[in-house]
Formats: sequence, structure tokens, C-alpha cells
Amino acid sequence: MRDLRDGKKVDQPHLSWSWSWDGFNDTAWNTARDSGAISYMDPDAISGYATVYIQQEYVNKTATAIMINEESRAGAALEVARDPSKLTAAEIETLLIRSAEIDLSFGTLQTTMKQLDDMYTNALKGS
Repeated sequence: MRDLRDGKKVDQPHLSWSWSWDGFNDTAWNTARDSGAISYMDPDAISGYATVYIQQEYVNKTATAIMINEESRAGAALEVARDPSKLTAAEIETLLIRSAEIDLSFGTLQTTMKQLDDMYTNALKGS
């Protein structure tokens, strides 16, 4: 994109944007809750796991929101421009800005996921 913006000829320009999210699963927590197994757990463990699963749900929702919002923002512009060499300077600049916004969103998600990973580690230490 930067080369196109700077007027350089790009051999076989192909632009695409996609990613996928598998998400985290809360089946174990739901099963423990629904089967009554939680009643046999230590109250501190219950609190710890509940906090972990709340954070996990937040990460899932955040990742899904990023995927939906950012894919439509960047993907739509790329879909319209089937031939990147025909993009105007303003369109290229818009795509570069949107790419930077996506990077920022992923950076925030990465930080949140690191916190979740730390929570997993702490929860396993307590079990």
C-alpha cells in the first residue's frame, strides 16, 4: 500500500484482508455449574474461576467485534478496488489508516489476552 501511495509500480498487486477467530470455550465451567459440581469446590476457587471465565468471555466478545468491524471496514474497500493499481491516492491513504486502526485493535486484544493468560496461570496454581 505504501509503495502504491508513493507512486511505485507494484508487480502483481494483490490486496486482501482476512482473519479468523476460534474463540475460547466455557463448556467446563458451564458443566460444573449445571451439574452442581461447583458446590463441592472451594469458594476461593469458584471466585477465581468465575473471574477467569468473565475475562475469557470479554476476550471472545472483543475479538468477535474486531473481526466484524474491521473486516467490513478494510475488506469493503479492498473488494471495491479489484485492481489496486487503480486506487486513488485518497483511497490508498484511507486503507493505510484503516490498516493502522486494525493494528491498534489487535494490539489492545493482545494485551487483554496476555492478562487472560496470566489469569489462567494463576488459576491453575490455585487448583
